[in-house]
Amino acid sequence: MISLGRREQFTSGSPDLQDLFLEFHSLYRKISPRDGNSLFRMIAEQMYDSQCMQNDVRQECVRYMTLKRRIFEKQIAGDFDEYVMKMSKPQTMGTMIELRALCLLYRRNVRLYEPFKTFELVTFNKRYMEYFSVYYTKDQHFDSIYTIEDYKALAVAQAVCYKMLFTDIFKLPDVSYTVEKMLYSGRFNNCSIKECCSFYNRKGLALSCVCQLLGNFCIPFPYKVAKMLDPHTYRNMDRSSCRDSKRTEYLDKIYTVGAMCRVDLSADNSQIGYIQEIFIETQSCLVHIVSMAKKLQMPLANVHPLPPKDVCVYQGNLI
Repeated sequence: MISLGRREQFTSGSPDLQDLFLEFHSLYRKISPRDGNSLFRMIAEQMYDSQCMQNDVRQECVRYMTLKRRIFEKQIAGDFDEYVMKMSKPQTMGTMIELRALCLLYRRNVRLYEPFKTFELVTFNKRYMEYFSVYYTKDQHFDSIYTIEDYKALAVAQAVCYKMLFTDIFKLPDVSYTVEKMLYSGRFNNCSIKECCSFYNRKGLALSCVCQLLGNFCIPFPYKVAKMLDPHTYRNMDRSSCRDSKRTEYLDKIYTVGAMCRVDLSADNSQIGYIQEIFIETQSCLVHIVSMAKKLQMPLANVHPLPPKDVCVYQGNLI
C-alpha cells in the first residue's frame, strides 16, 4: 500500500531496503503475488491495465513462441514441445525467455531493474518506442515499476471508482466524511477555519446511519476499504485479493464441516470437538465440544486440525 499523505512526504512505508532504494530514485515497485504467474501478471497490467488478463498473456506468449520456434528453440534445454506445453499451464514460472518473447510480440523494449541497481535498458529492436518497466530478482520473480506520478494517478483513479461504487450503487451516505473520520480524524486539531470544515460542522444536521455508527465507535466498512476510497492512498488490491483467495483456499482444505479438531478454550485448556459450521467472513467456526456437550463459536486461530493418525471423522448427523 502506498500512502500520499497530506502533510508527509510521499513514501511507500515499506521497510524493505530494495524499496527504499527505489524510493530514493522516485520509483515504486508494485509487488505481484509470489507465484508462477508474476511475469504474466506484470505484462498484463502494463499492457491491458489489469492483472486479470494474465492467462491470456500466457497463452499469447506460448502461441508466439510456437510460431517463432526457430528463434526460441535454441535457447531451451530439452524438448521444445514439452517446454511450451508446460509453459501453457497456470503457475508455471515464466523466465527471461518468455519476457523476450512477450517484448517481441508486443513490440516493446525493457527497462530492467534489479536489486540496488538503476535500470538497464534492454533493446530488442531500436524501432520499438515503448517499454516495459520490469523489476527482476534472482528467484525469477517479476514486479512492475512505476514513477511517483503514476502512483498518484492510480490512487486518484482507485478512489473515484470505489466512491462511485459506494455512493451510486450501494447508496451509502457520507462516504467522504467517513473516510476523513477513519483515517485523518487526528489531523484536524489545528484547523484555523473550522466554520468552513464539514468535519466539524455536523450539529443541526440529520445524522445518517453511517454517522450514527461512527458516533457509537463503529465503522461502516473495513479500514482497507477506507484507504481505497482515499485519493491520497493507493492500495495494491491485486496482491490483497490474491492473498485473500489463497487464504480462503487454504482454510477450505484445512477446515471442513464434520472434521475433528482441537479447540483452545484458553491458554491451558484444549478440548476435542467437531466443526459444525464455518464463517469465512468473520474467520470463525461453530464447534461442538465433546466433553462439554455444547456448541461454541471460536476464532479459526483457536481451532487446530489434528494429525491424520488422531482424526476420527464424525459419522452421524451434524449435532
